[in-house]
Amino acid sequence: KLNQEFHSRLAELSKNTTLQDMQANIQARLKRIRYIGNQKPESWAGAVADHEEMVAALKDRDGKRLGDAMSDHLGRTWERVKDSI
Repeated sequence: KLNQEFHSRLAELSKNTTLQDMQANIQARLKRIRYIGNQKPESWAGAVADHEEMVAALKDRDGKRLGDAMSDHLGRTWERVKDSI
């Protein structure tokens, strides 16, 4: 639940309604997959670490670092969930 809230809040920060709508749609579709993929403690810890890096980039107002962190997070998330699909 916290993972989903993090993703929703990140989209809200954009103040981009199209992005928010797309994120909500994708999140609804991926909810179960994300849950299954993060059941292992090391997988959940990895997701939390990714989110912490994104928060740090946001606090520093470092757009490039945030973009890199988000891209890395997507790749690592795929690695965590691909066997659940």
